[in-house]
Amino acid sequence: MVYDYYDLYLKAEDLQGKTVNVKVSGVKIEPHYNKKLKQDDPCIVLSFEGKYRKLILNRGQADDITRALDEADEKKWIGAELSLSPVKSYGGNLTTIKVWSKTLGNAAGLFGLGTPAATRPAAKNVPVEVGQ
Repeated sequence: MVYDYYDLYLKAEDLQGKTVNVKVSGVKIEPHYNKKLKQDDPCIVLSFEGKYRKLILNRGQADDITRALDEADEKKWIGAELSLSPVKSYGGNLTTIKVWSKTLGNAAGLFGLGTPAATRPAAKNVPVEVGQ
């Protein structure tokens, strides 16, 4: 089966308003075009068991997942159980994907949407926003 480029990558709309539980099966560094830099930028891309769509992370989101899983080596994220949820971004203009560490639990309401990662205390159960 041949997929269109954009069919290969997960978007919030693909979740159809539901939370989906996934298990990380692969982590790669891939170049993806950065509109702000107007050039290819290396991004961490997660793949999941039993799913053909992958999730592209930006650097801030990857940093948040690092804190949520308490693991800096992204190759060790393989096997992590995550929950993906579509949510409205801060300001409500964009639907984004929030990633929760299923293994470590949720911290719903502990930190508000849009809280800069640099101002969050390091914690193992911090919700992570993942949007494109």
